[in-house]
Amino acid sequence: MLVMKLKPCIIFISFLFLVNFNLFAQDVIPIEAKRNAIVEECKKYIGTPYLYGGLTKDGIDCSGFVFTTIRDSTGIQLPRTVKALYSFVRIIPEDKKQKGDLVFFKTVESRISHVGVYIGNNQFIHSVSDGPNTGVIVSSLKENYWKTKYAGAGTYFPVELNTSESYIASDKKSENTENIENTVSYTESKKKTNTFNLDSSIFMNWNLFTTDQFLFNIRGVTLQVHGVYNKWKLHPGFGIDFKYEPKMNIFQIPMYFSLSPKDFLRIYAGTVFTFGKPVLIGSEQEIRSSIFPGILGVSWQTPAIKIGKTGLRFVQDISYTIFNKENNSALNFVDSIVAGLVFQSGLRLDIYFN
Repeated sequence: MLVMKLKPCIIFISFLFLVNFNLFAQDVIPIEAKRNAIVEECKKYIGTPYLYGGLTKDGIDCSGFVFTTIRDSTGIQLPRTVKALYSFVRIIPEDKKQKGDLVFFKTVESRISHVGVYIGNNQFIHSVSDGPNTGVIVSSLKENYWKTKYAGAGTYFPVELNTSESYIASDKKSENTENIENTVSYTESKKKTNTFNLDSSIFMNWNLFTTDQFLFNIRGVTLQVHGVYNKWKLHPGFGIDFKYEPKMNIFQIPMYFSLSPKDFLRIYAGTVFTFGKPVLIGSEQEIRSSIFPGILGVSWQTPAIKIGKTGLRFVQDISYTIFNKENNSALNFVDSIVAGLVFQSGLRLDIYFN
């Protein structure tokens, strides 16, 4: 009997594992292997003609070259423009740059306007719009032209330094100076990480089926409050939902623990308190809710649009809440999915605390 009750849980957990396997698998690939893969992918584009706005081997520009080669070789999605790339990366000292890092240049007046991929030995691959050689080529940082235009290197890979280590980096805000020697000193290890985040979300609840047909139907709404501790790798958290499901004649309060192995991913499980007499959608059959095990879920969220100490995200959530028959025996598979599987789409507001 217990196995039958837990069968939907087992199916849902298996689904979560299959969906997220590739996400976790990316983390086990050594960074050095990713760097080598980037260099090999870049070399495949040598000879490609320059095309403003291009992203393929038929034609490509400098930032498009960086965007495409790094995405295709590692799955890392970087910004598309030179300005956005420069704002995104962490500026590093000359003796820290490695294969796969980005090198930036001020080819138009005093602003960052060109980017390439560093491949070691003072060489880089980039897409050039004019000059004696155009398109994707290999150049040297020691060449007179590129040496005078060079503005520094940046990385999008993690950089770990001793707590006492500091170094000189290009000041991203001094776009009005042409001299790369105008730099500022800062301590990388003191980069601020928010210890605690509080987020609040509002969702529309929906699914695609009733007991007798596939049918898009809006089930209700959910308000969610959730806190995350950021100092540990898996980012544990705790949340409370307030879920109104008029088609099932119930109001629910799920309370759950969560883990966030990625900024965009959250997995959670916990108990559910139900008020009202639940019925199957599309029928009058009365069913019974389960307090524990109660709910399992996973949510994906977009990068935050940050405004001060807050951030706004779009969120897609999939959860499964356990229901049983009136006699507390397990529902059949179809009825358990109709009652318990819910898609939630909405907005999330993050509040950051130091």
